[in-house]
Amino acid sequence: MSLSILAVLSIFFISYFSADAHSAYAASPGLISGTVFIDSNLNGIKDGGESGKSGWQITLTGTLSNGTAITPRNVNSNSTGGYAFNQLLPGTYTLTEADVSGWVHTSPKIITSISIGSGTVVTNNFGNVQLGTITARLELIL
Repeated sequence: MSLSILAVLSIFFISYFSADAHSAYAASPGLISGTVFIDSNLNGIKDGGESGKSGWQITLTGTLSNGTAITPRNVNSNSTGGYAFNQLLPGTYTLTEADVSGWVHTSPKIITSISIGSGTVVTNNFGNVQLGTITARLELIL
């Protein structure tokens, strides 16, 4: 009799702890984060001394590895320009930086095909520069 109980317990533990049976629970959440920054040298790369820009909206969209589309998520960059999307399940994601009047993007405003696996951490920064104005004065000399 004890052999049959041992056999049942063995089958239970094998099925309970199999990777296939609990793959959704085995995945560690991923993270996509970065900085929205003022790109003073217009190279599209965050260099030392380039400050962050707060209040810029970043949107996350994507598809989980099982084919399910995620509900779009929005965050605004914080006081140092930082943003983060955490607790991401494995899948493929897209980031979109909103347009802001008077500013232009120096790096892509849409970043596609961001692959997140179990525990993946990805950094994507968004560079921007403010448009200037040119003022002219015309004088008529007679």
